[in-house]
Order: sequence, then structure tokens, then C-alpha cells
Amino acid sequence: MATMKDVAEAAGISIGTVDRIIHNRGRYSEETAELVRKSMKELNYTPNIHARGLKQTKKHIFSVVLPHREQDGGYWRLVEEGILKAADELISFGNDIRIFPFDRYSSSSCIDALSGALSTDTEGMLIAPCRPDDMRALLEHTNIPYIFIDTNIPDLKRRTAYIGQDSRQSGILAGKLMSLLIARNASTGQDQYVLVVDPPGSNFHLNNRIEGFRYYMDAVMPEIGLMTLKAEADDELHFHRRLKEFQTKNHLLPIGIFAANSSVYYIASFLEKEGDECSSIPLIGYDIIPGRESAVERGTIDFILTQQPEIQGYRGIIMLYDHIVLKKEVNKEVIMPLNIITRENIHTFTGYVNG
Repeated sequence: MATMKDVAEAAGISIGTVDRIIHNRGRYSEETAELVRKSMKELNYTPNIHARGLKQTKKHIFSVVLPHREQDGGYWRLVEEGILKAADELISFGNDIRIFPFDRYSSSSCIDALSGALSTDTEGMLIAPCRPDDMRALLEHTNIPYIFIDTNIPDLKRRTAYIGQDSRQSGILAGKLMSLLIARNASTGQDQYVLVVDPPGSNFHLNNRIEGFRYYMDAVMPEIGLMTLKAEADDELHFHRRLKEFQTKNHLLPIGIFAANSSVYYIASFLEKEGDECSSIPLIGYDIIPGRESAVERGTIDFILTQQPEIQGYRGIIMLYDHIVLKKEVNKEVIMPLNIITRENIHTFTGYVNG
């Protein structure tokens, strides 16, 4: 997704000059205009319809409250990249995006970040409410418009909108994919099971994924047991230790593994370390994390379901802008499509860093 900044860099001029040419205002040479038009065509850039023709006199401030960018295997870095793309498009029109990061495994850090955003002169907030119990009380009493991304707090009716997956349906889809993977190896009368890895910091979003997965598996393959492994920390060494403990205690290997988030990559590296018998166990999880795609390419991870976190971040900021600045009605729920990524199509996926 090209931005005005990309056009400016390709043409070797300032963003302000590109802005004047696109919106036909101010002074510029025809030679420079032709250079900009050429760069726009090469980059397949379409001018931002939200900003076209606008010249704001008031500075609009939006706040973003989300986990530190490297948490959950780098998942939040993808969300932040989408937010920064939207910010880049809107900044030249007098908008300011402020990010308040928090440790998603710390109650005090979460409360401090949200309190910090609420105490500023922000006009609207984009929030990843992955610690709902910590956020609920603060959000129940604010009049500042806010949009949730990634996960939801359904009982907070004051929210402006929610952008994310239908998480239960996502789990059901994962269950269907797992049933297809293990059908050939499933045998009636044998003590077989699928391992469900419950990541740390569970919330409405993750719990619904697991509930949907269990619902489908129980309905379609009731003879296959489901065992849960709960993780307490978000780091690769912890997952390896917990999986090794589980493996030692349960001598029978699972016939499939489902991870409810991007911790699937930690599981994949453990299985590969344990050898061919383990690395061939069907494995399903979530999100393409830059730098870790090789686990999908090698086939250690069979299916990745992705909710396009970059687009969630981008659309969240644009929706705030539409709602607060342009006074537009916005959809109360924006449900992201469930993309299925495999080794056969990962190189064609738009979020693939080497694509």
C-alpha cells in the first residue's frame, strides 16, 4: 500500500510538494508535476480520498493504546505499521497520532497507558483491549469516542466500533482444517488426542477461538480427545520448556496441535528441534510474523489463519478520522476476512515480507 511519503521519496521531493501537486494548490513546476505523476503510476498510488481537498485549521489528536510492538512474537508490530501508514497519510492535514504502548501481561502497565491516553487532549482513541478487566472501568466513564481492534469487550456499549475477526468462527474454521489434516491418522478405539495450546493473557478473543475449535472437533470427531496446555509467559524458551515437560509427562504424541495465536511459531521451532516425528505433527495457528515464515514454507506449520493486523490498524485510524473529523457514520462492526495461508500460497500473500 503506497503512501504519499513513498511517492515523495521516489520522486526525490518533499511530501509538501507532492501534496500541492496532487491537490492542485500552491506553486510548483510542470516538470516536478510530471515526475510526481510518473512516481504515482509506478507505485500504483491513489490519493487519499479522506484528505483530498481538505485544508484543516484545527489540529486533531488521536491516541492509540496497544501492546508493545514486539510482544506476541511481533504481532503488534504489524498492527503498529498499519497505524503509522494511516498517520503518514493524515499528518500533513493537521492530525497527530500518539501511541501509548503497554505490557499486555502487566495490569499496572495497561492501566497506566490507558489513563495516560485519557488524560491528554485526545479526541478519539484506537484501543486493543486485550486486558478487558483492567480497561473496563476506565472506559465505562469516558465520553471520548473509542474504537476496538483485534479483540472486543462486547458489554461495553459505548464503543464507537470494533474491527477484528469473528473469533469463534475463526476457531471453528481451525477445527475444520484440523479434522481434514488428521482424518487419515485418526483410528477408532485408540487413545488419540489433539493438543490445544492456550497462550498467556487469554481474553474474550482468544477464549472464543478455543471455544469454536473445541465445538467443531467435539461435533465432528468426538472420538478424538482434546488436551489443553496453558502457557504462562510470552517467550520461546518458556514455550519450549512447557512443551518438553508435557512431552515427558505424556509419552503419547498428539496427532495434531492447535495454537490460538502467533505462539504457533514457538511451537514449530520446538517440534523441529525434536526431530522428524514431531515436526510432522499437523500444526495450525495464527498470523504471518515477519522473519518466521520459513516454518510455513518447510511445512512444519500446515495452516496459518490471518486477520491482516496491518489493515486493522490502518482502518482503525481512518475510521476515527471519518467519525470525528468528517462527521461520518461508521460501521459498528468491521469483521475481517479469514485468510488461510499454506506453504503453497504464502509467497502470493500480500502480507508476506518477501513477496
